Amino acid sequence: LLSEGLDGRQVLPLALAGETIFAGTDDGIFSRGPDATAWSRLPTLLGGREAHPRVTDLLALPAGRLLAATPKGLLRSPDEGLTWTQLAAGKGHAVHSIAASPDDSALVVAATASGFLRSKDGGSTWEQTSPSLPGVTPHVLVFMPTDTRVLLATTTAGLFRTKDQGDTWRRVTGGIPYSDLTGIAVSPDGRTIYASDFDWGGIFRSVDGGVKWERMRTGDLPSDRVWALGLDPEAPARVLATSASGMHLLLPP
Repeated sequence: LLSEGLDGRQVLPLALAGETIFAGTDDGIFSRGPDATAWSRLPTLLGGREAHPRVTDLLALPAGRLLAATPKGLLRSPDEGLTWTQLAAGKGHAVHSIAASPDDSALVVAATASGFLRSKDGGSTWEQTSPSLPGVTPHVLVFMPTDTRVLLATTTAGLFRTKDQGDTWRRVTGGIPYSDLTGIAVSPDGRTIYASDFDWGGIFRSVDGGVKWERMRTGDLPSDRVWALGLDPEAPARVLATSASGMHLLLPP
């Protein structure tokens, strides 16, 4: 079974390093190699004690480095999860999301309860680029694949964009609602973007890089209150949507 070894834990983010899959859960981090028959817990010892962190986001970077976002700050491993340290940046504050540039894995941005952080060395050191958005909780950060200065963030109050790697943020307009937007997916060419509305339901699509938006037809989707979105890497027009009723495939119109 794919869940063998997880023992009912809630899986939140997934990250892939080579052929090894890492799973962040509500009770720590697990890994599964290509020949493994079950998931194995990675010890997250902080101060000599197992932390059992709730992992809200997870990044696998080159050379075996892992970054984990948790409600108590950022965790970093230099050795594929064998050892962990808690980073001073964002310590004690919830880290909602982390994203690495598709062109430069050393460039990482994190959305925390205290503001946005940026690292230019793969997570070793961080600087705060901007304060938190007033009254807004970020969900997912994503770099635009065609311009690493630009990131998008889904939040509890709509979609926000930065054009300077997190120094300043502006709300996205053009037909996308100012509601609890959760999932986001961007096509490799950066032109087509999908975002899901969890408050009122629906998936919104832009075909011009995020300038104008329209609500998609979701067909037979049992629930259009979608939490997460993804694209088929071999056919980016095929959208994967996760809701309370499971994962569904939306075919292009």
